[in-house]
Amino acid sequence: MMNNRRISFYFVIVASFALCTTCFLEGDIDEFLAKAGKEYIGNSFIVTFNKNGGDTEANPQTKTVTLPATTIDTLPIPPTMTGYVFNGWNTLANGSGDVFTATTTVKTNITVYAQWWSIQPVTIEMVWIPAGTFEMGSPATEPGRNDDETQHWVTLSHGFYMGKYQVTQEQYHVVMGNNPSYFRGDNRPVEGIRWYEAIVFCNRLSMAEGLSPAYKISGSTDPTYWGTVPITSNEIWNAVTIVPDSTGYRLPTEAQWEYACRAGTTTAYNTGTYMNTDTGWYNLNSNDMTHEVGLKLPNAWGLYDMHGNVWEWCWDWYGTYMSGTQINPMGASSGTARVFRGGSWRDTILYVRSASRDRWTPNSRSGEYQAVGFRLSRPIAE
Repeated sequence: MMNNRRISFYFVIVASFALCTTCFLEGDIDEFLAKAGKEYIGNSFIVTFNKNGGDTEANPQTKTVTLPATTIDTLPIPPTMTGYVFNGWNTLANGSGDVFTATTTVKTNITVYAQWWSIQPVTIEMVWIPAGTFEMGSPATEPGRNDDETQHWVTLSHGFYMGKYQVTQEQYHVVMGNNPSYFRGDNRPVEGIRWYEAIVFCNRLSMAEGLSPAYKISGSTDPTYWGTVPITSNEIWNAVTIVPDSTGYRLPTEAQWEYACRAGTTTAYNTGTYMNTDTGWYNLNSNDMTHEVGLKLPNAWGLYDMHGNVWEWCWDWYGTYMSGTQINPMGASSGTARVFRGGSWRDTILYVRSASRDRWTPNSRSGEYQAVGFRLSRPIAE
């Protein structure tokens, strides 16, 4: 018959084994440490960053996670590779594993591999838009007018470049490596785009062309360091800023968009007082789908599809217009939704007017509507 001391010894061994097994099966290191005591604190796991064909190494090439920490503090400076854009880290060299970020839980020694996108020629045709002053918004007598279209004078003191066309699916795929569009076609506008994805596109394309990126998040202009594009509204991403004197691509401000759309006109549409089938794609002529860019007549400044086809994201937070004359307005200082303009294939003529406004949260893809894309702008190089 076992004595009490031996029974207690066996009980401790069995209980400890059950405790460890349960914790590691659940993958909860914090729970394990809390239950098992402090003897595992100080154990370390090493993350090795493999350049995966790159010309240079990550700096540093390894990061150490020491318990009770479970993640690395920051990602290393990424490697570089001639003719390619760095596209994050993955647990498998071919990219079919799990994406690795600074917030990935590390439970063992692991090697992660740099991912690369080949830089292919992407032609973004731009049109010069001269500086000027215009009356933004719509008169009270305009059919379809909404209360948020209060007329006010706006001066844009600097000319800028505006995309001749909406960004196409082919262009988006080359830069981003995916295509979320429902209505497929290389020369159709990309749609179903989150605002967050549009600003990633802008910075990636700028970097590929050797331009200084416009957008900065958490002190970095490299989207690699921004982490995964949020699918819910994100406080850090919402704090994005525009880098002063940057030369790269960006979304137009709402004022730039309307100024470019009107092209000197004061009527509801840039082709006149009334909509017609040559003005753009809307619900009565679209056959319930998007169409290739550039098939309708351009406005007086040579911009296509400013009315209809897909809505276009702008930089601004949605808000009430400021009263009085505005100079280079950037929209509301904060908000919950970003502005988009121009109407779409599914909207009535009232929503494709030059002054028509709408908005969505920046994490939204536009769901079943397949109706929101974007157009690029760029400042003049000083």
